Amino acid sequence: MMMQNRRNFGRRAPPPQAAPLSHPMPVAVARAAMVSEPDPVEVELAAWKAARRRAIPWRQVHLMATLCFGIASFVLSAAVSTVLDGLLGALAVMSFIAWWRGRKPPQG
Repeated sequence: MMMQNRRNFGRRAPPPQAAPLSHPMPVAVARAAMVSEPDPVEVELAAWKAARRRAIPWRQVHLMATLCFGIASFVLSAAVSTVLDGLLGALAVMSFIAWWRGRKPPQG
């Protein structure tokens, strides 16, 4: 006895065969069926992703970069420090300027 509902182990199942239409569907009806309201979950997910993209705390990132570059110039050994002092100083100054420019003016 052979099983009718046999599962393909490790292989993809063949795609289901679409039943042929007895009468052709008008183009306007087909387009209306394809255009539907967007899924509310998809709309909410897109809004959440857009909000997350704008939520990067750049001021804190710039301040932390300034501190890290400044500390690195003091912590590194003398042999490495002589080579990288200028680079670390320049990076610290650039990140400090970026942090300073990102500050909001005092409200009053």
